[in-house]
Amino acid sequence: MNNDKDKYAELVDRIKTLQPQIPDPQRLISKTMDSIEIISKRKDQNKILTFVSISSSIAASFLIGMFLFEMLLLPKNNEFTSSKIMPVNITPALEGNNPTTLSEFSKILIIRKERQIEQRALYSNFINKYKIL
Repeated sequence: MNNDKDKYAELVDRIKTLQPQIPDPQRLISKTMDSIEIISKRKDQNKILTFVSISSSIAASFLIGMFLFEMLLLPKNNEFTSSKIMPVNITPALEGNNPTTLSEFSKILIIRKERQIEQRALYSNFINKYKIL
């Protein structure tokens, strides 16, 4: 074992005494400067990539906000109020046995069905136009 330790110590001493030799110092300097320039160009490209990603995320957020704004205001449009689909006060027509009230109630049901068909057509046109589903 002493023999191995001696060999190891001798190798360590030889390595410590060796000095690195550069065959072409000017070429080493030029390579180093070129690599520094490449790294600085990469940083500029990273800045451009960062700017593009930030601007595209802002645009996407803006479009999502516009979409939500449009979807939330769509039911408040005058064409989609529930009073046009079905009148609110139909209980008097149900309480009496008078033939006129029953005929009025049947007219209300017919109007309601027509409005539902119109509303379905309007929604399907909207869905087809904007390709929502």
